[in-house]
Amino acid sequence: LKTLFHAPGAGGTTLSRRILWNIHLEKICPCAFVTSLAHDNDAIYKRIKWLHNHTNLPIFVVEDSQISKTESRLIRETYETCRRTTQLVILDVQRFSSKIERVQKRDQFWLKGEVS
Repeated sequence: LKTLFHAPGAGGTTLSRRILWNIHLEKICPCAFVTSLAHDNDAIYKRIKWLHNHTNLPIFVVEDSQISKTESRLIRETYETCRRTTQLVILDVQRFSSKIERVQKRDQFWLKGEVS
């Protein structure tokens, strides 16, 4: 799990979609894009399992979330259930509206919305 925090308008969603598209074009592994509008956990689980069962490859998931903490927890539980039988690589994209002071950590990346 890697998390990309981004300021509104900084291009975090665009960057994550571009990463997903590049992986798709290179046919490295199956890809899935999950938004807050598609957080039916059972449907997410079934689709990830279907992809894995038909390819036997890890699944790259981009989760572009603007959802509540409760919904986020439910999605995390869904991913944990999937991980028991499927290898997942998850890029969690989070809009961060406060001023970003932090820099890259091991599993977190911060994309500022400032022009330097």
